[in-house]
Amino acid sequence: MSNGSALRRAMTRFGSRGLTVSLSSSVNVALFFVRNIMIARIVGPANFGVAVAIASIAAAVDVMSDLGWDKFLIQSDYEGPGRAQAQNVVHMLRLAVGAVMALTVVVLAQPLAVALQAPEGAPAIAALAAAIMFRSAIHVDYKHRQRDMDFKGEAIVETTRSAADLIAGVTAALILQNFWAMTVSITVGAVASFAASQIIARERYRPRWSVEIGRAVLVFGTPLVINNVFVYAASQGDRLLVGLSFGPHELAIYAAALTLVAGPQAVISRGLMMVSLPLLARVREDGTRYSGMLTMTGAGAVAASAVASLPMILFGPEIVGLAFGAVYHPGALLTGLLAVSQTINILRTWMISGLVANAKTKFVPLANVVRLVGFGAAVVAATTGGTLAVVAACLVVGEAVGFVAALIWHAKLVRRIPASMITLLVALVAAWGLCASATLEFSSVAIRAMVLAVLLAALSFGAAIVFVKGRRHLAGRT
Repeated sequence: MSNGSALRRAMTRFGSRGLTVSLSSSVNVALFFVRNIMIARIVGPANFGVAVAIASIAAAVDVMSDLGWDKFLIQSDYEGPGRAQAQNVVHMLRLAVGAVMALTVVVLAQPLAVALQAPEGAPAIAALAAAIMFRSAIHVDYKHRQRDMDFKGEAIVETTRSAADLIAGVTAALILQNFWAMTVSITVGAVASFAASQIIARERYRPRWSVEIGRAVLVFGTPLVINNVFVYAASQGDRLLVGLSFGPHELAIYAAALTLVAGPQAVISRGLMMVSLPLLARVREDGTRYSGMLTMTGAGAVAASAVASLPMILFGPEIVGLAFGAVYHPGALLTGLLAVSQTINILRTWMISGLVANAKTKFVPLANVVRLVGFGAAVVAATTGGTLAVVAACLVVGEAVGFVAALIWHAKLVRRIPASMITLLVALVAAWGLCASATLEFSSVAIRAMVLAVLLAALSFGAAIVFVKGRRHLAGRT
C-alpha cells in the first residue's frame, strides 16, 4: 500500500473521529445552553446570578479534582491486564479525591454563600456534595477508549448527562422558581453520567491500588492539578470574582454574555484536545511528521476560532438579547472582549495538547501561571471601581500572555511553531481588530454582516492553505 493511500485512510479516520467529537460536543453545549437560558428566563436575574455562582463552585470542584486521569490513560502504554489495572487505580484515586472535595464543599458552603452576597444559597451549595460523589464514582473506561480513537463512549456519557441536566434543571426551575434549580440540575446530571459510564464499561468497576501504577498516575497528574488551579482562576474564576465584587444581578448579566461565547469555546477546545492529543502523541518521535500534524490541528483551531469569535464581536448584544431577553443586556464591548478571551483559550488548548502529547506535563503549569497576570489585574479592577468590561479586558491580556508562554515553551521543549501557523495567527488577530472597528463605525446590520462574510471567507481560505501544507509534511513531502 502506498504512503499516499495510507495517509488518505488516516485522514479519513481523523475526519470521522473529529466529526463524532464535534457533533457530540455541539449537542452537549446546545443542551447546557438551553438549560441556562430556560433557568435564566424562569427565575430572573437575581436568582440566576446565585445559580451561576453554584455552577461555578461545582466547576471549581471538577477542575481541582482532576489529576489528568483521562490524559494519563490515553498517553500511557498499558495494555491487556495492565490496562484494567490502570483503570482500577484511577477509580481508587477518584473516589478518595471526591470524598475530600465533597466534605470541603459542605464545610465551606456558608462562608461562600455569605461572600457571594447570597447567604440563602448555602444549603444549595452544600447539597453539591452528592453530585461530587456520583461524579467521582464514574467508570473511566469510556475515557480509556480514546487511546484507540474511540469517542462513542464519551458521546454517550456526556450527552446523557447534559440531557438529564436540561430536563432536571428546567423542571426544578418551574417548580421551585429559584436558584435551587441549578443544584438539582447538576446532581441529576452527575447521577446520569455515573449510570451511563457503568452501563457501557467493558471492564469491571474495581477501585484498587497499585504502587507502581499509582506512582505513575501521581507523577503524571500532580503538575496538572497545580495547573488546573491556575486554569480555573484564569478561565472560570472570573464568575466568582464578578459575584463577589458586583453581586448576583451583575453576575447574571456577565454570565449571559459569557454563556454565548463560552459555548463554542467548550465545543472546540474539548474536540481539539480529544482528537489532537492521540494524533500528536503517535507521531511525536518523527519531527517532520509531528510538525505537519501540529500545523494541521493548528489550522483547524484557527478556522474554528474565527467562526466562534467574529460573529460575537460584531453582533454580541443582539445575540444575547435574542437568547436571554432584554433584561440581560451586556453591551457590545463586554461581549467582544469575552469572545476574544475565550478564543485565545482555544488556541492555548492547541499548544497544551502538544506539550501533553510529549509528556511535558510538568511544564504545562508554567504556561498557565502567567495567565494569572490577567486575573490579578481583574481582581484589582473589580475591587477599585472598574466595570465589567474592564474586568473582561484584563482577562484578554491574561489569555494572550498565557498563549504566548505556551508557544514559547513548546518551541523550547518540543519543536518550533511552523512559520505558516504564525502568519495565520496574525491574520486572526487582524480580523478581530477589523471586526471591532466595524462594530464601532457601523450601526447597520447589513454592513456588519458583509464584514463578517468577507473575513470568515478569507480566514477559512488561509486555514485551508496551511492545512494542506501541514498534510504534505505529514506525508514526508516538503
